[in-house]
Amino acid sequence: MTADGILPVEYLEPGDRIITRAGMRRLRDIDTLAPKRFKLVFEREEAIYAGGILVMSESGLPFAA
Repeated sequence: MTADGILPVEYLEPGDRIITRAGMRRLRDIDTLAPKRFKLVFEREEAIYAGGILVMSESGLPFAA
């Protein structure tokens, strides 16, 4: 979800404002790790949750589930 509405990750660009669980964040960069795998890099640290479990931090290191 962006400040301007829903966009597929393929259309996101650095500078876009993304709505996260932690609030509005400005996208700094998008790393393409592999086909259909993206890592969004924000100006501030961002934690990513899946099913209520913390799975990745801005450092890019996964957390054990």
